[in-house]
Amino acid sequence: RQLAAAFNLRLSPHCWGTGVAQAATLQLPSATPRAPFGMAGGEPLIFEFDRGESPLREGVLTTPLTPENGTVAIPDGPGIGVTVDEEWVRAHRLEDHSVLVRAH
Repeated sequence: RQLAAAFNLRLSPHCWGTGVAQAATLQLPSATPRAPFGMAGGEPLIFEFDRGESPLREGVLTTPLTPENGTVAIPDGPGIGVTVDEEWVRAHRLEDHSVLVRAH
């Protein structure tokens, strides 16, 4: 963040994961000064938002992050701004703690 600001570069974080990870990633550009170039006094902040179906993104939060008209509101609650749906997490936990790993 400081390096981007020092060189007047726009920050564009990417996050593919749970709604919790997306909420945490959204906090970074929200705390970063906008680059000073652009006709409106600063370029908009960019966040790559995966629109594919994902129960880990949509189910894990009590109120999922939902883009509307190309924007998403930065969560402003305590911590990273979101609440984990504890009931959903309990219903989807792995009992045997095994994990499938695939190399891409």
